[in-house]
Amino acid sequence: MIFNRRTITKLLDLVNLQRHNDNYADIQTDLTNHEGRITGAQSDITTHKASTAAHPAEHVTYEGEIIGAENIKEGLDIIKTELDQAIISGDSGPEAAASRYNPFTGVTHATLPDRLNEEWEQTATQLADITLNIRSFGAAVDGIADDASAIMAAHDALPPSGGVVLIPGVSLIRSPLVFTKQVHLKGSGYATNAVNPSTYPKSAILKDGNFNAITLKANGSSVKKIGVVGLPSNGGDGICVEAARCCIDEVSINSMGRDNLRIGGGIGVNANLWRVPNIITLDAGRYGMFVHSDDPMADTNAGILSSIDARGNTSAGLALGNAYANTFLGVACQNNHGPGVHLLSGAVSNVFLLQYTEANTGGEFVMDAGSKQNLILGARGGVVNDGVVNNGTSNLTLGSTSALSELPYFFKDAFALSQTYRLNQAISGYWDEYVDGTDRSINYKLMGTSASASIKDGHNGSGIITREVMHLKINNGVTISGHMRGNRTITFPSIPAHSTSEQTITVTGAGLGDSAYVSPNGSPEVGLTWSAYVSAIDTVTVRLTNVTTAAIAPTARSWRCDVTKYV
Repeated sequence: MIFNRRTITKLLDLVNLQRHNDNYADIQTDLTNHEGRITGAQSDITTHKASTAAHPAEHVTYEGEIIGAENIKEGLDIIKTELDQAIISGDSGPEAAASRYNPFTGVTHATLPDRLNEEWEQTATQLADITLNIRSFGAAVDGIADDASAIMAAHDALPPSGGVVLIPGVSLIRSPLVFTKQVHLKGSGYATNAVNPSTYPKSAILKDGNFNAITLKANGSSVKKIGVVGLPSNGGDGICVEAARCCIDEVSINSMGRDNLRIGGGIGVNANLWRVPNIITLDAGRYGMFVHSDDPMADTNAGILSSIDARGNTSAGLALGNAYANTFLGVACQNNHGPGVHLLSGAVSNVFLLQYTEANTGGEFVMDAGSKQNLILGARGGVVNDGVVNNGTSNLTLGSTSALSELPYFFKDAFALSQTYRLNQAISGYWDEYVDGTDRSINYKLMGTSASASIKDGHNGSGIITREVMHLKINNGVTISGHMRGNRTITFPSIPAHSTSEQTITVTGAGLGDSAYVSPNGSPEVGLTWSAYVSAIDTVTVRLTNVTTAAIAPTARSWRCDVTKYV
């Protein structure tokens, strides 16, 4: 058979066409398989991007943060790109090989899944930083509807490590908020004075009922920029701190049925290392702020308060019960119906620096029996009551003053030691020492006494001793400029009836005109009288007089002479 050139060409074309058809079928099958993989991966990625909480997925866990990612979405986008490369090229392709290298850490992983699993595990750290708005959980935030369940739903939606719960407005609660995760409850403002519906802060929680409004039970929790308000006839406390290292900052608490802020709890509750940088507490049914542990170990220790404004509270503005070694700075307590600051029995080794207490009807700064070893540095009080009243043991006050009698000075009393017994009128009170601003005299004034007027008369009338520089003045009497003393054993000769005998004693510093007083050691013979006078510089003459009708021979004895100089 003879084939021409055209026939051969057509046969070859048919053969090539069949080969292309076979290749196309194989390619179509591969593309279909790849499309299935891509669709499945895209579904997983979409699910992960839409999630706000850790959830199980094949070969993936949420722990740690994504290195090099600014936010969760960017981290997920990075992982999506790596997955796409793995799906298209396989774990052995060039794209997968390149993806095993992490440019942000400089680590090349053995396989791409190793790197992806590590980065997925780090995602939980970023998820823990998310802020959950209570509106997303059904809160009305109108001050009328009960938002308690929505707030707790936001708390429950946080990962185990906790996170931020945002209060974007005024929320009413009719049941307690008990946070067992490390919650950071945040708002955008707090009250600076008394509140009513027209002056609620931008972010507020209104408590309607007989319960504690907020209880922090996880270490490291905080409340910031929120007002907590008790509605009429409410009961219980405002904020209760029952965990360690918790922080209450830029918070106002008003009108709770009992305590506005309570730090400490029952047996076994550790509320140590608390922090209160700035708080306003008004009109509590009992204490504006109460630091107290029911545990004998007093687990309310090593806390720091930086600023408190406590006003109008039924009892003390600030009270300490069973609490050790806390530090209080910038305490301001005014117009409370009990003491401004009240240290109850069990308050030990606490430090107060720069207090201002005024017009507190139960006393300005009061320390009860059972309070001990507390240090008060700079206490300004008065208007209604005296400054510091100390009925405790080994408490020390440095730099206190009272506005009752010492305006306009702030630290007029430079040094004040605790009184021993407040309730015993005969010995109550303590002596404050201060320098007068006009003549540099040093004054000692009897302070904090419960003594009556007659008792004060026994304390030199007004109870003030003034010691000038190089002089001593008592109750504004004659100024004493010096006191000298000398001693000598003298054997007087026999003294005839109605006669005198003189001997001298050296008293260094004595001068003519100074007052001299002499006294014998023991009882001299009956019928003898004695006197003394400065007869020369540094010399005092002792004169012994026999007033009887017979001679007397005095026995040898020691004579003491005191000389006083006056200005």
